[in-house]
Amino acid sequence: FGNKYYCIPRYKNWRGQTIREKRIVEAANKKEVDYEAGDIPTEWEGNTKE
Repeated sequence: FGNKYYCIPRYKNWRGQTIREKRIVEAANKKEVDYEAGDIPTEWEGNTKE
């Protein structure tokens, strides 16, 4: 699909707070209607709350 996948590992900021891991998908085509079930890796689905 040409999507770019980024994984930002867990880290501590300058105040000592632990920031949890983030996973980001940058879509090649920005239309949501083109997505089908299974386009996003299954291990990324689920916990989407920040």
